[in-house]
Amino acid sequence: MATSGYNETPKIRTPFCLREFSLQQPSAKADTVSDIAAPSPNAGSTADRIELLLASQVDWIVILSLVLAFALRLAAAWGKYLNPDEALHHLLVNQTSLLGAYRASLTNAHPPLYFALLYYWRFIGNSEVMLRLPSVLASTAAGWMAYRWIAMVLSRAEGLITLLLTAFSPMLIGLGAEVRNYSLLLLCMASALFFLERAFRDQKVSSIAYSSLFLYLAILTHYSALWFVLAAGVYVLVRICSLKVPMRIAWMLFQAGGAAIYVWLYVVHISKMRGSPMEVEALTGWLHALYYRGGESRAAFLYRSTVGVFQFLFASDVWGVVALLLFIVGVVWLLGARAFQKRRDLASFGILLLLPFVLAMIAALLDLYPYGGTRHCTYLILFATAGISVPIAAAFRQRLAPIVLLAVLLLPYWYLHHAKDPQQMDPKEQKQELMANAIEDLQTSVPPSEPVFSDYQASIMLAYYLGRDHPPPPQRECGGVSEVQYGAYHVVILGVWSATGDQLISGLDGWRKGCGAAPRDTFWIFDAGWGTNLLDDLGPSGARSISQRQRFGETISVFKLRMDR
Repeated sequence: MATSGYNETPKIRTPFCLREFSLQQPSAKADTVSDIAAPSPNAGSTADRIELLLASQVDWIVILSLVLAFALRLAAAWGKYLNPDEALHHLLVNQTSLLGAYRASLTNAHPPLYFALLYYWRFIGNSEVMLRLPSVLASTAAGWMAYRWIAMVLSRAEGLITLLLTAFSPMLIGLGAEVRNYSLLLLCMASALFFLERAFRDQKVSSIAYSSLFLYLAILTHYSALWFVLAAGVYVLVRICSLKVPMRIAWMLFQAGGAAIYVWLYVVHISKMRGSPMEVEALTGWLHALYYRGGESRAAFLYRSTVGVFQFLFASDVWGVVALLLFIVGVVWLLGARAFQKRRDLASFGILLLLPFVLAMIAALLDLYPYGGTRHCTYLILFATAGISVPIAAAFRQRLAPIVLLAVLLLPYWYLHHAKDPQQMDPKEQKQELMANAIEDLQTSVPPSEPVFSDYQASIMLAYYLGRDHPPPPQRECGGVSEVQYGAYHVVILGVWSATGDQLISGLDGWRKGCGAAPRDTFWIFDAGWGTNLLDDLGPSGARSISQRQRFGETISVFKLRMDR
């Protein structure tokens, strides 16, 4: 077998069939996990015996970590109603055919793979927790594949650190409990990286094929995968001499396939999203601070955004900065391996970890993609945790015992005291019974003959909670609003995502004048989702009054609005 530049050390067989690769120069006779640790097998101290015990049982630590990771994600997914983004995913795939779901997905800002998965998954079950289960499973599996990847490249110590950081990350737990595509993206990325590293070792075209397959799946899951694809491509080019000629040819052919997928996505989707209201809203609205807009130097923007990325990824202002510093140390350590240890392979790996951040910075400066404290940068966490694992493992001399002890002491505190993600709903306001009570009140108070008015995000939630079991009929456009039938109710949708009080009044006037409705001066309003509740935004006025108001937490309300004609 051709050498790849890495020093391979076979270890005892494990349930995962892993083989370890240490930063240290292994002995030619090394054949157990303990050979990569500091103590010798004959060491007699208590600390050494504990270390050897942990090294022999590390797979059970991995399994326990994965079980706990799954449990935390499942618990976070349980007992909460769908937020508007999650309900939108269901609305798009709640069609009579896969082709219909694909066409509906073209109105969204993501590639089609996750929508195709969700289209078929809903036949198993369409409750809140069932729709979230693919994310729960993918998020858990992503931690496992990240462990396998880093354990192969570096050692089990770094791999275990990476696993612990991804398994118990409050940010990943939150995203892994929502109907979103980020967890699937991370699983595909970690799997592609694992098989890519395996290709450098076994020199088999099948490993290149598996890596490319998961690369394709990542491309089709989320557009942020582009920066990962480019970074991985550069990494292979740097190490191309380590591959046999047939492997190089296979890799280039598979890369051409990835390029063809991007061309197809650009023609059928991306080109049509350019300049769309959705893109304008992202650039000028809720994500505007994550693109370079002037008013500060580019260096200041990149510094602020990079700190924001790590504070978001690690759900803490303080620990985010600490993580950034550890990442810098880890990358510098790896890059220096070529000069000090003659390890070109590790220097190349350092480039792989650093390059996605560099590409993300360039993209933000060019208004191509946001960079900062947002879930859109979740793809960076694999590279961040891998870089952080290097100095931590080195500080503990690759010993597992202090790593496990540190995890036991710090991870519970991290989980219980993490910073809240401003892009996620407050769990207290997202209790399932709040939405259940609101829907029950609406069905009790509002006769089916009466139209229900809502802004767009609230209407998406009505689509799920009133009509999830049937594909929605076509909408009717009139008077600047849309009309659609969800279950027994005729819903009138305002043309804004989160309406203000003034926009509600304007929309009601437009409906009265432009939709041929019978004259009326009372309107039933349903409001839910992000932003200010309409009950709080509708100030006192002699021309209107509110009655039969019901509020369910801070975000959901049902009320009757009276307006003079």
